[in-house]
Amino acid sequence: MVPHQIPTPIVTTLALPNHAASSTTRGTASSILDDLPDRHISPHAKISSWSSERRPLEKKETFMPDGVGEVLLLRENSTRGEGQGIIKFELLEGMTSNFFAIYTDGTIRTAPDGVLLGYVRHLVLECADACGLKIDDRPIDLEDGKNGLWAETFITSSSRLIYPIQKILIPEYGNNNYESDCCGLHWNTFWEARHQQKEGSDHECKWYQLLKEILKRGGY
Repeated sequence: MVPHQIPTPIVTTLALPNHAASSTTRGTASSILDDLPDRHISPHAKISSWSSERRPLEKKETFMPDGVGEVLLLRENSTRGEGQGIIKFELLEGMTSNFFAIYTDGTIRTAPDGVLLGYVRHLVLECADACGLKIDDRPIDLEDGKNGLWAETFITSSSRLIYPIQKILIPEYGNNNYESDCCGLHWNTFWEARHQQKEGSDHECKWYQLLKEILKRGGY
């Protein structure tokens, strides 16, 4: 990205497996949607096998339809009990990025474990205090987004630095099979940003403050 150029917000999807959908939306989709690949067991190396394992998630007919910039990976939280649907999950990271949520109480969270500890992730945490954010080491519960506790969300990577998320989509599984109806996936809005950063605006989103602080420390 070009320093000081405001990045365009992206749309992301949640890689929610078919078995986690409610009984009213669970369909007869391909088994790949029941047993989604992830790397939280051994995330700390960019191993070539992950590039091939994630390919089912990158398909247009699964989790990357037109207009989607990243797929967000989840981990089932067994400590939360036998809940229904999204409340059983923690949000980990993107397929090629780290994920952050800024909460309405002024705290910032990123997955504390089970993710690749990227360099820009480190920079964001290092700059958080300078931007008036308090780091919360707890996991990012998906339920928090449903309950309106996320003020902003964004992803980070070495190639993109910080990209804000405009919208997070969640799949609704239909009753058609993989071959006839693209896995029966339909998309609903799970979370949407309340504000967009605009050039010359008096209001600065926290993700934008973090980006400027990182660039400043890098000499830009």
